[in-house]
Amino acid sequence: MRKFFNLLLIILGILAFAGFTIFILLYAQGKTFDGSTGFTETGIVRINSNPKDVEVYVNGEKRPMVESKIDNLKPGKVNFTLRKDGYYDWSKEILVEAGILKDLFAQMIPTTIELSEVTNDEITQILPSNLSDYIYYISLENGTSELKKIKIRRDFLDFAEPSAVRIKALSNIELEVLTMSEILKVSPNNSLLLFSNNPRSLTGTINLDNGEITYITDLPTKVNTTISWLNGSNSILVTSSGNLNYEYTLAPKVSTIIAFEPLAIYESVNFAIYKTAAGVSLYENQRTLPLTTSTSINGVLLASSNIIPNRTTTKIFAVQDAEKHITLFDLDRNLTLKSNLTGDIIFSSSDATHFVVEKDGGVFSIGFEYSIATSTYKLSEGVLLKDQAISSTDVITYEFYNNNKNLLYTAKSNIFTSDIDGGNFREISIPEGYSVLEASITADNQFIYTILKDNETQAIKIYKISIVLK
Repeated sequence: MRKFFNLLLIILGILAFAGFTIFILLYAQGKTFDGSTGFTETGIVRINSNPKDVEVYVNGEKRPMVESKIDNLKPGKVNFTLRKDGYYDWSKEILVEAGILKDLFAQMIPTTIELSEVTNDEITQILPSNLSDYIYYISLENGTSELKKIKIRRDFLDFAEPSAVRIKALSNIELEVLTMSEILKVSPNNSLLLFSNNPRSLTGTINLDNGEITYITDLPTKVNTTISWLNGSNSILVTSSGNLNYEYTLAPKVSTIIAFEPLAIYESVNFAIYKTAAGVSLYENQRTLPLTTSTSINGVLLASSNIIPNRTTTKIFAVQDAEKHITLFDLDRNLTLKSNLTGDIIFSSSDATHFVVEKDGGVFSIGFEYSIATSTYKLSEGVLLKDQAISSTDVITYEFYNNNKNLLYTAKSNIFTSDIDGGNFREISIPEGYSVLEASITADNQFIYTILKDNETQAIKIYKISIVLK
């Protein structure tokens, strides 16, 4: 009897060990045990937070992270809350799917905001620029006007604090040309400032490294409509009053008629879209090789639509048709996706995949996100500025950041930030008595640079706001 009992214990022990091993193997494969349904395949969420080292709560229960991931989550709607001392809580409900890894992007905002002045220069004028790279301005130094720049983009392992760099002292004529120019545009590579001053009939460029001014005196026509950069930083687009488009190449100096009676023209880094009365043409390699010449692409009529170009090196652009739907075109992958929401585009991301849209007084977001797993684009739509402290009429500019997962709102009296669906809306207060002229966030999502004007003295100041506490 004792032998039988010992044998039974051994068998039960083996069965228990086997069952435990199977349970561990299933758990490792992303399955969890449910008393009613048995083993269920689970999902994984990866936490991409700024700052790092946050506490994660899943449906109110604190969960540990392994390599920034929360695993073995039951499929369905799950509420995530991220917490860290010195920051507002961040919360979002996401749909967990069985066997799928999802990324959660969280930009947390400090409860206390501190501003530090970047320069004590007496600034008289801010020049239009890409704030995420440089700030260009004119300041008064001992009675002399100087053109200066501040680099705010941080390169890899670049931890130096930003400081003003003098480009050149401006003569009275040079100062007048800049302050009176109707067009001031910094080139895409931040090397040249393009100016056009109609009263003096002067057009030219300023080298933003050494201050050298080059006047363009051999344009084929007077610039009395528009002038802008084309194909990077080596050529400009000139549109005359006769609706003729000219490309003027800076080196060598060559003028070429590129379109007749154009309705609009848009260019990316490596290709251009021409929209003319005859239809639409897509060109690449200095526009010598036409890709397509037609009035439609995949059934969307472009000749009567608004085209939003991608400003990177990929062949992506969006079209807003007559019904105000937005359609994304990816020429490299030969993919197309049309939005469900209609409205007027008031802002787009630099890669032409995310948009702020206004309709019936409401503000919405539309996003096209490429999925490597499915090799397709998925569409996301959200509501912005609903029941918030500001309305669309208060906002001066928008800016997508953090991999297009967040929005920065520059309003007349304050700065705000939120997720792209409008969630986790936070106010970044500025000192009383100041107005916001511009604001932008750095590429590493560490700082916001803002340009403020004293409402009483009209003095212009540049401040840095840290949104990641040290």
